[in-house]
Amino acid sequence: MNDTAQQSRPHDGEMSCDLVSSQVAAYLDGTLSPEAASRLEWHAASCAKCEVLLETATTRPMTYAPALPASLKVPTLAAVDAQRQLQHARHQRNLRWRRGGIVVTLAAAAVLVVTVVTRNGGLTNDPLMVADSGRVTSSPSAPLKSGVMREAESMAKVQAAPEFSALDAAMQELDAALEATPDDAELRRYRSTIRTRRDELERRVRDAAS
Repeated sequence: MNDTAQQSRPHDGEMSCDLVSSQVAAYLDGTLSPEAASRLEWHAASCAKCEVLLETATTRPMTYAPALPASLKVPTLAAVDAQRQLQHARHQRNLRWRRGGIVVTLAAAAVLVVTVVTRNGGLTNDPLMVADSGRVTSSPSAPLKSGVMREAESMAKVQAAPEFSALDAAMQELDAALEATPDDAELRRYRSTIRTRRDELERRVRDAAS
């Protein structure tokens, strides 16, 4: 047995696509606990939807963010970009060996599905069939629309996470500088600008779901 097959899979009974969406930003920031990060990676290794979510979050640039002041943009965004690249490399490495670790499980599941379908004479191909009434629905329900909107906002939050980190880092730098020179009017103007632009970023993320 190779090394990847010997890796022990953590219990992910509580992991779901919704939970992955809510934890991706913390995962990319490196603030997610090792245990939670491991469960998230295991789930993504076997869930095409969540794998795409992670790939998009780690490779696609965010387009909602306003520009930072020139004097702050380079150091803060460079640090965040380096962190994102490190997290992306870690994500890719972990998914590679975890894909290997779940091959046997997926093969067994495929055999089980074939057996069940054969015994039951096949399954319906129409995902819109309503089991309890036998009717076909042609328009999305309110809960479905709400779910799509939440998904869009969640994706926007994931994509905006690096820019939120950059803005927060700039705020921390300015707060530290203002502690030393509390009467510096220029620093206070910068801080007000950062606060306003962070609020604007939050608004744009919310609007992405509308």
